[in-house]
Amino acid sequence: MTYRVFLQQTAEDSYKATPLAFPDCVAVGKTRDEALANLKAALDGRLSQGEIVTVEAGEPEHPWLKWAGVFKDDPTFDEFLAEIEAYRREIDKNDATWEPVRR
Repeated sequence: MTYRVFLQQTAEDSYKATPLAFPDCVAVGKTRDEALANLKAALDGRLSQGEIVTVEAGEPEHPWLKWAGVFKDDPTFDEFLAEIEAYRREIDKNDATWEPVRR
């Protein structure tokens, strides 16, 4: 896994590394590389004690809801609907003369 890390130089001429995902997991070192290596070891130790899972909370979103209002600001949408209506009327007109095949 990849983590974004806040790395800062301290007043004691050492470095402090804190992963943004785990602000309570802090590692220090005399050099930048040492602080990062210590943080990697701390994260490996912490992650070996558990697992990362995904949890859904609340009611699931209706799958069509993400498309609601997508054409709200589209200036050509009314023309598009008119074309669909004309096409459907043409289909209906052609279907009116259609006769089923009799066997």
